[in-house]
Amino acid sequence: MMDGLVKEAPPRPRRTLTASPAMLAAAQRRRAAIEAPPAPVPKAKPEAPKPDPAPVAVEVPKADRKPRSRGRGVYDPAIDAMLRERWPVVFCVPRPPLAIGVRERILEVAGDAVDSAQLGRFLSWWTQRSDYLDAIAHGEPRRNLDGSPAGEPDEAQRRQAAGEVYGHRAATVLERIEARRETAP
Repeated sequence: MMDGLVKEAPPRPRRTLTASPAMLAAAQRRRAAIEAPPAPVPKAKPEAPKPDPAPVAVEVPKADRKPRSRGRGVYDPAIDAMLRERWPVVFCVPRPPLAIGVRERILEVAGDAVDSAQLGRFLSWWTQRSDYLDAIAHGEPRRNLDGSPAGEPDEAQRRQAAGEVYGHRAATVLERIEARRETAP
């Protein structure tokens, strides 16, 4: 009896997803790239050595020379190793502020072992690192080569260093630093 009361529902049509032509093309490209062996790299032909032109010495008057642009310094691993070996107390990380005139003292001690221009470029690089500038901004004492204190950075140096490290937030950061220094014993 129940058989006549329950009607069977007609079967639902199957729905299939279809991809757009662009999607199909992208899938074929990906499949082809995976299945295809890598394309051989063409070998470059070695160039024949060109003859060196004869050097020409031209004296440029001092007034016509271009001024050297002031860069941010250059890292030199040889100078870095020499300074870290000789003065590990001040050439370490985090970088403590260096005493004013430390370059001349290094040149006095090192003599001909280091080039003055290379040392200057390295020290320029060293003093532009963010941890060095942060130490200046916090007013940490400057250090001589032996690690002894050599005074503190003045307010203008602290403001400049904070500006380079913290940018537009420099004034706020300096206020916080001052508040901490006043509460510290």
